Amino acid sequence: MAEDSWIHFCNGEKVVFENQEIAIFPSIESMSLCRKIASFRDKNNNKKGFMLYNLDHLVKRFELWKEEFPMVEPFYATKANNDPVILRILTAFGCSFDCASQNEIDLLIKLGASPSQIIFAHPAKTEESILFAKAHDVKLLVVDSVEELLKQSRLFPGSKSVIRISASSSQSISDLSAKFGADPEEEAPEIIKIGAKEGINIHGISFHVGTGCEDPAAIPRALQAVKKLILMGREAGHEMKLVDIGGGFNGYDDQKFRECAAGARPTIEALKEELDLRFIAEPGRYIVAPCASICVNVQLGKEVSAAKITGNPADKDKRGIEYYITSSVFGTFVCCWYGYLNSEGRPLFPKGGEQFVSRIWGPTCDSKDEIETNKMMERLVCGDWIYYDFKGAYTTVYEAPFNGFPHPEHLFASSEKVWDRIKEALL
Repeated sequence: MAEDSWIHFCNGEKVVFENQEIAIFPSIESMSLCRKIASFRDKNNNKKGFMLYNLDHLVKRFELWKEEFPMVEPFYATKANNDPVILRILTAFGCSFDCASQNEIDLLIKLGASPSQIIFAHPAKTEESILFAKAHDVKLLVVDSVEELLKQSRLFPGSKSVIRISASSSQSISDLSAKFGADPEEEAPEIIKIGAKEGINIHGISFHVGTGCEDPAAIPRALQAVKKLILMGREAGHEMKLVDIGGGFNGYDDQKFRECAAGARPTIEALKEELDLRFIAEPGRYIVAPCASICVNVQLGKEVSAAKITGNPADKDKRGIEYYITSSVFGTFVCCWYGYLNSEGRPLFPKGGEQFVSRIWGPTCDSKDEIETNKMMERLVCGDWIYYDFKGAYTTVYEAPFNGFPHPEHLFASSEKVWDRIKEALL
């Protein structure tokens, strides 16, 4: 199937950008367009899953960030979604980038990002990757230990070290402090002390309150520790000009993001003015989660006892349905392993039939490949489509070839208005 065939079928205009075909429409609504694409695929007996990128959502999220956090420069977390189309558009709009590896830095530089737009945020880097950063003049490098500071200084004397401190919140989905971050009371002061003793200049402090944090007080609370370290570092002779407030911003609810921003702004603005600091952040999921939807096809829908799904013996004589779909937790639905799905699957073409307790499996042989369970859904059959939204973050970057099953095809679309703005930004 030629990719422009679906574009023609949906009455779109095709443009080519970063070797990818983009469909341009007067206006765009993701679920409606997915229905048209699925109809075209049904017509051509193509039951492979597909992921639709709505570039309008990408631009909207970037603009919302600038509206709510005008004093904080976004360094997009490349790990969330490293598709060249996404990265190139963000580069054009002036976004900077948080990179975790040599390969991510290499990709961004090839796409036109300036070295000054990159922070190498992994606090345990290989020597090879530090030398690569040096060769490409990427100077902002994160550390969370004396050992990394000394290694970094030895290999890249002109680098600007940023100390990452631990700053977890009980209201985050994933706590990152167990793996990364120096203790702000003991370890971070020691790094500052050793840096001063060895003549290694420290440029600032970073932290991450955890994935999906919904505590508006988390960032202001972490900034209290940051202020102490900034003052301590300056007293020891360090520059201490930068504060990186990390990521973890809500990618699924604009209002919750606004509440987080409103809670953090006063503290950030006060510190920025008092200490003349530059503030940056590492939004990833927040930027790209809403810009992609996935449509998966039902390979099989089989009737079972509802008790098998619910675990309740009282449901033994009730009907339940188990579905097997074309995508798995080894990619698009890896979020299921972390205990959150973010969006429930819905029939792309609802028929309004009787609801049955259901379970949705991925196609692989792994019994852990479970997408949803104990949910009520109308009866679907082989060949039907299920729609999931908010699938732009931490999906395609996890794709693995397990069992040899194909991953969803990537399709891109934009409204005329947004595409005109993208073209203008690219000039």
